[in-house]
Amino acid sequence: MQTSGINIARKNTFPNSMMEVATAIPAFVGYTEKAIDGNVSLKNVPYRITSLKEFQTYFGGLSNDSEESVEGIESNVRYTLYYHMLLFYANGGNICYIVSVGDYSEKLSANLFIAGIDALLKVSEPAILVIPEAVNLNSDDCYKVQRAMLKHCGNDTKRRVAILDVYDGDKCCKGKKEVSDIIQRFWAGIGNDYLSYGAAYYPWGKVGITERKTICLPMSAAIAGVYVMTDNSHGVWKAPVNKKIVDVMGSTVCLSCDDWGDIRLPLNGKCINTVCTHGGEDTLVWGACTLDGNSPRFRYINVRRTIIMLEESIKNVAKTYELDPNHISTWKNLRSTICHFLRAIWKKGGLSGCTPEEAYNVYIGVGETMVPEDIRKGVMNIKVKVAITRPEEFIEIDVQQRMQQGE
Repeated sequence: MQTSGINIARKNTFPNSMMEVATAIPAFVGYTEKAIDGNVSLKNVPYRITSLKEFQTYFGGLSNDSEESVEGIESNVRYTLYYHMLLFYANGGNICYIVSVGDYSEKLSANLFIAGIDALLKVSEPAILVIPEAVNLNSDDCYKVQRAMLKHCGNDTKRRVAILDVYDGDKCCKGKKEVSDIIQRFWAGIGNDYLSYGAAYYPWGKVGITERKTICLPMSAAIAGVYVMTDNSHGVWKAPVNKKIVDVMGSTVCLSCDDWGDIRLPLNGKCINTVCTHGGEDTLVWGACTLDGNSPRFRYINVRRTIIMLEESIKNVAKTYELDPNHISTWKNLRSTICHFLRAIWKKGGLSGCTPEEAYNVYIGVGETMVPEDIRKGVMNIKVKVAITRPEEFIEIDVQQRMQQGE
């Protein structure tokens, strides 16, 4: 402002605000009755919806022969995504993305599913990847898709987690040996890469579609709804466990607690979370482990998802300083912004520790995270240590931001 020859410069002394990135937004890849918005095809296009009604508007409903093909408990209904969307919204689902890879006239294909996964590279918002129809392929193709899901989350984006279903989880096993065979095949099929970016659930659940007709469905879409509900009511750091699965009349396998223990805590670390019905009561989600159960840092899916949220939130705010000078004033402002954000997370119960100093530390600057050569190259390094609520240990987050370089 200029008045009477006096220049007054007003400078904002408050740091930039910092927001949590979205965590409760799944992306579903599958086959739909249609995929169109007006005259525009939505095939292989990640499309954001907010309700089951929107899904029906743009992607349709059941296949024409679905009702006729279901008698009693059937697992050979191939185009099941619509049923899964019913479960997703019944269990707390809200915003999600749909990638339709084909309609009901096309054959299920692992390659089309994988092309749908790749299409999600175009959008940044989804934080959870779900492909419930993968189990309708043959076993080899199912595992091919599931490995691609883990690679997409743990390598291609590093900002998503995959919810996997165990192949043959609809089998009404009568004993521990049959269950063990199914689990062993799943362990071998998914491989050993990017396991901390995925969580698996077994067995499938019985879902009534009419008064007399029941089908067995994998639970990944329903579990995605549970994730959304838990995130929205408690925060991403809360484990999505011991939650009722709505509209599921029971699980396909009944074993003792000891038998389930062998699945949830195996020696190879490939933990599988279970869907259990005890004493004819509600069907519940038991377990919140990743497939990397032996990991000292990322054994729990809520820990992995919390770290993803913190990393992405910090990266986003660091980008707002991209054109600022790479010197101490910028570092102080950015440190203040990140600390303010982490303090808010700590106060909500997302970080462990009796004091902020016990919950997190933020380091930026020469002698802490950078050397003079970094400054000359226009690189700003940020190191953040956070104590996640479970397990209570520090996990480091390193962020590198390219800054404006001098002439």
